[in-house]
Amino acid sequence: MDTLAELDDLGADAPAEPRRDPVASVDSAEGSLTPEGEPSIPRGQQSYTQHRIGAMVLQRLFDREPPALRIGRFSVLERIGRGGMGTVYAAYDEQLDRKVAVKVLRGDERSGEVARHRLQREAQAMARLSHPNVVTVHEVGESDGDVFVAMEFIRGQSLDAWIRTEPDWREVLEVFVQAGRGLIAAHEAGLIHRDLKPHNVMRSDDGVVKVLDFGLARAASDDSLDRAEVPSTESSEGSALRTDITRPGAVLGTPAYMSPEQHRGLPADARSDQFSFCVALYEALYRQRPFRAPTLVALVHAVRSGELRAPPAEPRVPAWIHRIVVRGLSLEPKDRWPSMQALISALERDPSRAHRRWWVAAGLGSLAGLLGFGLAGLLGEPATPRCPPASAEQQALWPAARQARVAAAFETSGSPLATDTLARVSPMIDAYVGELGHMRAEACLAHRRGDQSARLLDLRTACLDVRRAGLDELLAGLEQADADTVHSAAWAAASLPSVEPCGDTEALTATVPPPDDAAVARQVQHEREALASAASMVLAGSYDEASARVEASLRAAEALGYTPLVAEARLGLGAALMEAHEHERALEALSGGLQAALRSGHDEVAVEALARRMWVRADPLRRPTEALGDDEIADALLEKLGRPALLEWLLLNNRGVAQFRAGLRSDAERSYREALASLGRQGEQLHPVQHISTRFNLAMLLWAGLGEPAAAADELRSALDRARELLGPEHPRVTVISARLAAILVVAGRHEEARALLDACLARVTDDD
Repeated sequence: MDTLAELDDLGADAPAEPRRDPVASVDSAEGSLTPEGEPSIPRGQQSYTQHRIGAMVLQRLFDREPPALRIGRFSVLERIGRGGMGTVYAAYDEQLDRKVAVKVLRGDERSGEVARHRLQREAQAMARLSHPNVVTVHEVGESDGDVFVAMEFIRGQSLDAWIRTEPDWREVLEVFVQAGRGLIAAHEAGLIHRDLKPHNVMRSDDGVVKVLDFGLARAASDDSLDRAEVPSTESSEGSALRTDITRPGAVLGTPAYMSPEQHRGLPADARSDQFSFCVALYEALYRQRPFRAPTLVALVHAVRSGELRAPPAEPRVPAWIHRIVVRGLSLEPKDRWPSMQALISALERDPSRAHRRWWVAAGLGSLAGLLGFGLAGLLGEPATPRCPPASAEQQALWPAARQARVAAAFETSGSPLATDTLARVSPMIDAYVGELGHMRAEACLAHRRGDQSARLLDLRTACLDVRRAGLDELLAGLEQADADTVHSAAWAAASLPSVEPCGDTEALTATVPPPDDAAVARQVQHEREALASAASMVLAGSYDEASARVEASLRAAEALGYTPLVAEARLGLGAALMEAHEHERALEALSGGLQAALRSGHDEVAVEALARRMWVRADPLRRPTEALGDDEIADALLEKLGRPALLEWLLLNNRGVAQFRAGLRSDAERSYREALASLGRQGEQLHPVQHISTRFNLAMLLWAGLGEPAAAADELRSALDRARELLGPEHPRVTVISARLAAILVVAGRHEEARALLDACLARVTDDD
């Protein structure tokens, strides 16, 4: 390589500076010696280039091997990047024999101390995180008076470079979901990034995504660095809009990715990171940013006014993704997703994924059907009946005419929540009906392919028919909706039993078998569907009607002499009586259901009966010691079943209630947290009702039982966010949780937050009156 060209290349990214003797710069006071006699990184970014030039001159003129440049104990290999606050070097860690990246504070005398503190804050912030999607910090130190951070070396590229390869939307989602998980970890650690952008996220060569550059991160409770003046300099989009703003007196961040509140100089929170994330995601999906901004002034105006660009015709992005991203770009933080977890969970629920899977299966099934038809025609045998399409469930249960009847009932219900609730409930029903249809089609196709037996098809179909009966009853109630029905609709829809167990072939074959007599089996199935309908009545608040229907099924079960159905009916009766506050009768029914379940080996019913009986004894009847006597057998049966998530949640939650009432407060906290962990293993977004309930219980324990109002407020805030997302901000349940949170905030000394919540509660109550 030509020497002059090599020297030019070394200095290409360094700002101009007065010429100095390149050899002297290695040995001058600007590059003091380490104890090993090797030079450390000199102060000032230009000095690295000077050192390289000097080293080359020594080698060319005197054939001397240049001494290694060091940062602390790390030997510098090359400079790999520069950011708004420092320079990043590739270096070698001789002690641990690994390559690392070392970030050194930029030598800027005008803002030296401020920048030092920021870099130290970055190191501290990152060191608090341990997550596969956050870059790992190995060491923080000082070298020749400069702060440095040594972190893992990532072989890959930043997302801004990766985006330029024009990945399709599926690849974009996969990458950004990983980045989102890194942000979730930061938020859970109490950190706000405040400068999220594609350049601050790396994708390794093996596809792992890492969030980095927490130089502007701060604790969620610290807003001292957010209040500042907003810059108004006009410039081209290609320069200033991508420039980090780190100078004193300026809003911190990168304008193109900053949230409206950051542009206003207001404190940033996790929802600000969410906004920045969605700007970057929009850019990756559409290859343009969401705000049209030829100048910085135009950008600030567009962001502050929420003027989103219309998405381009190409590349094509599914509408459901666009809706998710646009919500994250809402002008007001309260209108965005309640958390990054909620946003990422929404992105992971690809409604087309199931469709694609079943379409492939249907295509294969159709081919098999054609081949079968050809053979049957030749042999003179009838063709095998075709499987129903997934859409058949939609047309049978939730056709347009029924949707219109529900909408009309809501409109005339007199509830001020009708419009908002219908908008929340309809997608939930769409999704549930879709799951039923796809599961039914898949079960049929699996049998036709020979993958699953006729017996297994019968078991899966029976399971799906029970779910269908419950949904049909709920929809029948919505068609006759009054104001009370509207208020309970979203909670009820979210509480429908999951369709997923109908695909768990191992569990289905392990449960109690149906009766051998076909006629008895049909009667048992009929009563199970009636019990599912009654459970939906309970969800809708029709307790008396539900109890009457369950009692009829109980009489039928006893007449049939099929003990597993007796157990199910008594459990259903106990659940209905619990909601009707008839606790002594509920206890009697649950105990009877438990005995029948144990006699017939119906372990799933036994565990649920034990868990519900535990709550009845402990809470309304105030017999917690007696309640905890069921714990050991319940846990043993749960273990035998393989600890299914929702059943485990129910037992742990109700165990926590019993322990709280028994004064075992630390044990209660552990049970509640284990219950939340059980939900988390399936994805908390799948079970909002359970999440809200346990968070509320945990908050009450922390407040009233453990004297920790601040921690209680955090838990209740989480419950409130989920309740708002599920039910809407004006819902009575939301008002109740808000009022309780306000009371806790008063005890915690957070009076302004409490006042704001109470004012909102009073406004809602006044409006209702």
